[in-house]
Amino acid sequence: MTESIQDTRHVIHPWRNQKRVSEKLAPKFISRKSMLQFFNLKSKIAQSIDRQLMKIINQTIEILTESGIGIYNITPQIVDFIDSSAVKNGQVLVFSRHTTTALAINEDEERLLTDIKVYLQKLAPLGDKYLHNDLHLRIVPPDEPINAHSHLMAMTLNTSEVIPIAEGKLALGTWQSVLFFDLDGPRNRTVFIQIMGE
Repeated sequence: MTESIQDTRHVIHPWRNQKRVSEKLAPKFISRKSMLQFFNLKSKIAQSIDRQLMKIINQTIEILTESGIGIYNITPQIVDFIDSSAVKNGQVLVFSRHTTTALAINEDEERLLTDIKVYLQKLAPLGDKYLHNDLHLRIVPPDEPINAHSHLMAMTLNTSEVIPIAEGKLALGTWQSVLFFDLDGPRNRTVFIQIMGE
């Protein structure tokens, strides 16, 4: 009984060590550096959680093209890649990796594709004079092609396209397709595809 009273008195009457206790419990000043470190840590944790929830998957597809201007519908390959990724909502980036190739979203209709080729040839005719084609004034490899017109055509189109993924499907319109243009074939070309989503 005596021991219990002594313990209770120690708890109820802490003034004997009041200074020591107050020093321990007194709030400390938090420096700006400490605050920044705290928020940086919080941000890193949030980013780590986001990375766990969001998938990022890369793939490269190869296309063996024909001579001249070739237009190829690569939508089926993109759809297959999305199906294999199991991503339901997000977006897909399609990126052309060459300076004489390009991408566009449009209708894959045979007569329209012929019209597009004629239109591009009018923009940059093969027979016109281009400084890029003066190979004797440039340091070039032995197999360097005469293809300034192809570069100029590519600049009128797109290097990349980003398409939404909704409920596991490409959110393209009824008549839209992802078209790959080789403006200097025949070549072995590659297209980079990146899916981001959950």
